[in-house]
Amino acid sequence: MYTSYVLIANLDAKEDELQFEHFRLRKIQTRGDLNDAQALFGRMAHFCDWIYERDYSSIPELHLGGYGSIPWHVDDALLCFRLFKVGDIAFVAQVIKGPEDETARRYPHRIMSAMSTNVPYHFTQAECPDWDNLSEGLPSCQGWYSQWFKVARTYFLYGGSKEFNIRLLPRDAHGSPAADASGLPEIDRVLDYFVALEATLVPERDVHIGARLRKRASALLKLDGERSKEAERILTDCYDIRSEIAHGSIVDREKLTELQERMPQFEELVRKILRAALCLLLSEDEQRKQQLAQWAGVTDEDRVDQVRKIAGSISDESRRQRLLDELSGHAK
Repeated sequence: MYTSYVLIANLDAKEDELQFEHFRLRKIQTRGDLNDAQALFGRMAHFCDWIYERDYSSIPELHLGGYGSIPWHVDDALLCFRLFKVGDIAFVAQVIKGPEDETARRYPHRIMSAMSTNVPYHFTQAECPDWDNLSEGLPSCQGWYSQWFKVARTYFLYGGSKEFNIRLLPRDAHGSPAADASGLPEIDRVLDYFVALEATLVPERDVHIGARLRKRASALLKLDGERSKEAERILTDCYDIRSEIAHGSIVDREKLTELQERMPQFEELVRKILRAALCLLLSEDEQRKQQLAQWAGVTDEDRVDQVRKIAGSISDESRRQRLLDELSGHAK
């Protein structure tokens, strides 16, 4: 008998135990529970944390080496929890116990973390059947084994494993944010989420990435009217934050305050997009590009606009004119 254990933080449930089809979660409540948990995980385990337990009569998919697919089952479970609903559930560490009571601890990796949060993951036993259905259904989706989803799931899990904490920078004497790196807000989850969304919805590497992402997300979710406008507003506001982070800017207080208000809606929207994409988008890249182009493709007018902007940004008049002459010559 092999048993896989995972230490879980930030889970909030009224029940003391949650029973799923393939595993159970139990809460650390008594001193005995804590002693057992600390025997596996050391001082990382605390009262009110939870323990994931899954038993195996033998190692599944032993050809993969080591403990077979047991570690992947944990990663898939974390993915399903995060896709199921919003909340900062954290898988902190994994230990596998063998038939002779020998134990093996999985090496740390980026999707496991002991992050602090004020957004716990609320769950009830009544939700377990729906979670089981999602867990069983996702691997049958056409996108599950695709290259684009491998990237999307990785960065979605990376983002969800990072603390999200809006810390407003103090002002200096001139009213500008103080240049103190220790006070920077922890908001790079937004960047990881957009890597996941772009890997899913914008395989092209050219112009108007943000606009196409918004239009395709709206089409994928079959939104119209005010619902479409609101989803695109959320994506626009958060994409602006993403761009400032990616290009090394300090996000100002007003935008941070707005992000704090938008984040619950953005978190929910990211999950809806990824769940729908798994079911509806084709797995093969060229076919997916054609599918996405029907919702929002790059037109010749888009490319003309981009060339016009580039030409307008050239400060040297002679070089700009030479470019325009060359373009005019090609047009003839």
